[in-house]
Amino acid sequence: MTIDLVAFLDESKKPVRNRATGNVAGTGSFYVVAGVTTFDGEIQALREQITKVEGGLGFELHYGHLRTANRRIRAVEAVATITGWEASVFESAEPIRTNGGGAEHRIRAKALEAAFVYLGTDGGVDRAVLETRSEPSEGFHQLDNKDHSVLQRLVAKDQVPGGFSISHANKDEPLLKLADVVAGARTDLLCGKGDECYAHLSHLVDKIEQVR
Repeated sequence: MTIDLVAFLDESKKPVRNRATGNVAGTGSFYVVAGVTTFDGEIQALREQITKVEGGLGFELHYGHLRTANRRIRAVEAVATITGWEASVFESAEPIRTNGGGAEHRIRAKALEAAFVYLGTDGGVDRAVLETRSEPSEGFHQLDNKDHSVLQRLVAKDQVPGGFSISHANKDEPLLKLADVVAGARTDLLCGKGDECYAHLSHLVDKIEQVR
């Protein structure tokens, strides 16, 4: 079994809510990138665990599609039983305004910078897998290239090892679903939607870093 470490990264963005009413507060959104790290040689076994969990739940682990509190709780409880991984979180330090998309692109880049630096150095990760955003029909054909540009800038400044690499996979990659659940639960906590889901996963998160 190889001992190389691999991280799978996904993101979540949700608007801040008024804790008293539950309504959107209009003060911006929190943005979270979550990374799930495992050994390269354990990826297939982890995929099988995730697929088995989905079969038991009767629905896929796409956090944003879990419209009821009951389903979200069931999902995080099930995810917490999956072994062989740990998580790291990189989040906006305060709500961001996303009008026009510029602020979101900037905070994504900042979160990825923090993730790549931590994973590639202290985290001991050799490569990271992100969800692809290359959908030409939606005008996203250049967005994956932006992720590579973030890494190239860091390598040029010697902030990550030259051997650290990234690639992209589609949303059906089971380990991206795991990262999605962590990111969604963490964002629920930050935006005031609720902390119960993240509480089930917090013991699996070994790193939280805020970015501005």
